[in-house]
Amino acid sequence: MPAPQARFVRAGRLYRKEQVILTSRLPDPDRFRRAACAVSIIAWICLGLIARLTWGSDLLPSDDCVAVAPMADKSKPSQAVKPATPPVAPLPLPAKLFQKPANSAPMAGQGMPVFDAILADALQTYGIPGGALAIAKDGKLVLVRGYGLANLKTREPVSTASLFSIASISKTVTAVAVLGLIDQQKFSLDDKVYSLLGKPRPLGQPTIDPRVEQITVRQLLLHAAGWNSKANPDPLREARKIARQFQDKLPLSADAMMRYGLSQPLDVDPGKEIHYSNFCYFLAKMIVEHAARQPYESYVRQKVLLPMGITEMRLESLGPGYAVGEVRRYAGGNRELAGGREQVAAPAGNWLASPVDLIRFLTGFDGTRGKSCLSGSSCSTMIADPPDPLGKRRDGTHAAIGWDVVGGDGDDVLCRKSGVAAGVRTYIEHRPGGIDWILMLNSDGKADAGSAPVGIIIEKLQTAINATQDWPDRDLFRPKPATEHSVPSTQPHR
Repeated sequence: MPAPQARFVRAGRLYRKEQVILTSRLPDPDRFRRAACAVSIIAWICLGLIARLTWGSDLLPSDDCVAVAPMADKSKPSQAVKPATPPVAPLPLPAKLFQKPANSAPMAGQGMPVFDAILADALQTYGIPGGALAIAKDGKLVLVRGYGLANLKTREPVSTASLFSIASISKTVTAVAVLGLIDQQKFSLDDKVYSLLGKPRPLGQPTIDPRVEQITVRQLLLHAAGWNSKANPDPLREARKIARQFQDKLPLSADAMMRYGLSQPLDVDPGKEIHYSNFCYFLAKMIVEHAARQPYESYVRQKVLLPMGITEMRLESLGPGYAVGEVRRYAGGNRELAGGREQVAAPAGNWLASPVDLIRFLTGFDGTRGKSCLSGSSCSTMIADPPDPLGKRRDGTHAAIGWDVVGGDGDDVLCRKSGVAAGVRTYIEHRPGGIDWILMLNSDGKADAGSAPVGIIIEKLQTAINATQDWPDRDLFRPKPATEHSVPSTQPHR
């Protein structure tokens, strides 16, 4: 009789098996073999049906399943092989077997979909690859989530452990370190910066402006030292010029940058006007090193961050290159930028932090998560009105130590600080009612998305926070062992 074609049901799909021949002219002793073939066919059909009923759609191919072609036998000449019609596909395994392991960072928690909707819409509208959001209520972490992609090439998603540059929020970290040293009575806010730094020799000028010797630590932290970057460039942006002028090499040393910057004449008298200055906070970092008698980064990590339970924050390394676990940064149009800090900005440098650790830092010094790392006096000083003639702004807010905006007083105080760099947008806020929250983005957004897309996102999140009356009764913070040995390496991933 003609050779029949057996059909096998595998995972709910029909596959044709070619060339299964059951010979009809067999001697009687072979009846057992024919019966065995029939039983095998029935068994395959039953197994296919059972698999379909058991796993259903989980057996359908997913993006996590990658078909790998068998290696060719190089000992034989290659020959064209005609595929079967239709080809026999391998049995797909349940998609559950291919799920990625759970992230080691705290779980995001359920509910609060309004915040998910705001971030998802913002990333799509403004062309931002990825971001993260964390909210704490009375020192308890109630929400922390990553959104979008950390790396467009690898399609790696942003997680709660992803590292972002926090840009100028690094100034808040430095301010806390300085105030902590004041708590240790290493110096005071009214001490003279020039003397604390050892009265360094001028560089580029025969003498220094005598007013420079009168700048206090308080004026430095309030951006009121007397330099105005709108009138004259910030020395940190002049590294290449400095290197050429003094036949030095990049990266420029911190000592050379300090001496050159202090040699520049002031634009106004110290304490008279506020002009945002990166150089002021560079000098604050140098004060930390002189007073602590150890490198700035190691002191901050050991004495400021570790007691808060923070072990993963570190300074960005000299570029180009990204740290392990750091999100990629993107310009408008999703053009990937180089990681790390440029050689011309070597003396500066920003901190890297995960969303969990940034909110941990915020709640660690504002007093909502147990005792603050600062004394009560330093906490009050950090948000106090600046001395006259600096005073308040027209809207009633004022600049403060480590903060861009402070308003209100007592339990109703509101504090804000933002960070901006190429491919980086960060924001932290302490609100009345014990609310702390942070936002981190790895892009500036589309060039044609408007003048301030990040401001729009922040306003929407503020509105949602104000409208939330019942916060989840949970705390997603996980305690970390306060051991110095857990501090990871700062080597960049290239």
